[in-house]
Amino acid sequence: MAVHRIGVEMDEDSYTLLGVRPDGGVPVVDLVAGASRREALARAHVFLREHASCERVEVWLDGRMVGQVERGSAPQPLGRLGA
Repeated sequence: MAVHRIGVEMDEDSYTLLGVRPDGGVPVVDLVAGASRREALARAHVFLREHASCERVEVWLDGRMVGQVERGSAPQPLGRLGA
């Protein structure tokens, strides 16, 4: 039986999107693999539209929040945008 590895290569960035409700709960999570920070923030904007119970989406990379999208706003990066 062959075993196939599923995942992303180590040199690719994988962002975690956390959908945050007004009470601080996080009912939904998404992963964006092999993307730039700009692409992850764009996906966060779509993610927020798809999940009406969330008031914002936090974008995380390597254990630190690198951006946030709030309902009714444009994506807000923290720090310098990637390519």
